[in-house]
Amino acid sequence: RNPLALSNVVIVPAVAEEFADLLTTQLLRHSSLAVLQPHERAILREAATLYPKLGRYGCQRAVGSIISARAKLGWTTWGHTGTDVPLYSFGPGSNLMRGTMENFELGMQIEQLMGWDLRALTAKLGTPVMAHKDRLGEYAEWAHWR
Repeated sequence: RNPLALSNVVIVPAVAEEFADLLTTQLLRHSSLAVLQPHERAILREAATLYPKLGRYGCQRAVGSIISARAKLGWTTWGHTGTDVPLYSFGPGSNLMRGTMENFELGMQIEQLMGWDLRALTAKLGTPVMAHKDRLGEYAEWAHWR
């Protein structure tokens, strides 16, 4: 349960719109974005409306989804951090996978140990499919925050 969420508070549309305006102002002030698209404003408006239920975390996810969509980034989790995680291994090749390593190094070591050619395997996957709106430079198809 989010301690910042106020479950007994209802945000009326006018207040939600003002809150969305505040979120927009802060996002534009503290990012390299010059303007928000209508669907991005809708995401912030929804986050503002849902603030009593989702709290600050909902706003962070909404803002994060907008920035991620603009950068064409996808995430497997909204709770991941860059904190080092100890790595332990045993068996053949375990000497290559111990201690602290960068994420990409771990992938390269697994590729080597398994005898894979990840470039060739990736090439077999073909060209990623893009939504028509994305080809036109719009970001609506990428922006998912809930």
